[in-house]
Amino acid sequence: MDYITYLMQQVDRAIYVRGAQGENLLAMTDARGWIRTMETTRRSDYAQHTAEYDRNAERAIALYEQRKGAGISPLRAFDCSGLTMHYAEEYELVDKDYNASGIYRKLCAAIPAPATVRGQLVFKSSDGKPSTIYHMATYVGNGQLVESRGRDYGVIMRAYNPDEWNHVGEWPELMTCCAEPHKLTSADNGEGMLALQRALNLLGYTDEDTHPLEEDGKLGGRTRSALEELIRYNLPELKITLITAGPVWARVEK
Repeated sequence: MDYITYLMQQVDRAIYVRGAQGENLLAMTDARGWIRTMETTRRSDYAQHTAEYDRNAERAIALYEQRKGAGISPLRAFDCSGLTMHYAEEYELVDKDYNASGIYRKLCAAIPAPATVRGQLVFKSSDGKPSTIYHMATYVGNGQLVESRGRDYGVIMRAYNPDEWNHVGEWPELMTCCAEPHKLTSADNGEGMLALQRALNLLGYTDEDTHPLEEDGKLGGRTRSALEELIRYNLPELKITLITAGPVWARVEK
C-alpha cells in the first residue's frame, strides 16, 4: 500500500493518543485503561501535571467512545509521529523509532518551504529550530495535509497553511512510497516496461500459454496476460506502478 493511501484510510477514523503507533484499540481487553496509562502515569512528569494529563486522557477516551460507537473498525491510535512511523516500520523503512524531531533531523532532507509535493513532511518547532520540533504532518497534495492533530480531533485532513509550519522535509525512502497509481498503456513502452517484464519473469508469471514473457519493453497481449495473472492471484486492490524518477524500475505494491 502506498503511503498516501494508508494516510487516507486513517482520516476521521483513528484517534490521537500520546506515544501511540497504530495500536488497534478494539483488540485490547481494556482500551480505556491503556489510553489512560499512555496519557498519564507513563509520563515522567505526571506528578507535576496530574490534573492536565488526566483531562487529556478523558478527551482521548471521549473520541475513542465516539468512533467505537460509530462502528469504526479497526480503530487505531497514533500520535503525530506515530502515524508516519507505523507505516515506516511496517514496510521496513526504518529499524528504530523516531519522534517528530528525529524524523526531520535524522531521516529527512531539508526542503525550502512551502511543501508542494505529495509525501513531503511538514513540522512545527517552538522557536524555529529543528531541535525544538514537536509536531508533524504530511502534505498530501491539492493544498491538503493529513495529521494526527490532537485528542479532540484524531487523524484528520485539512487545508495546508504554510504559515503554521516551520520546516519541510523529504524522507527519500518514504517519498518512493508516494507515487500516484499509474494506468499502464503503450505510452509506457521502454525501459520501465522492460523492467516490469523482467520482474514478472523472475516472479514466475507467464503469458496465457504459460510461456515466459519476451523482454522487449512493449506492452502487448502477453504482458497484459501475465499482469492479469499476477493480479488474479494477489489481493484485488493490488496496483502496478511504474516508478520513473531516477533509475527506471517497476514496483508491484499491495
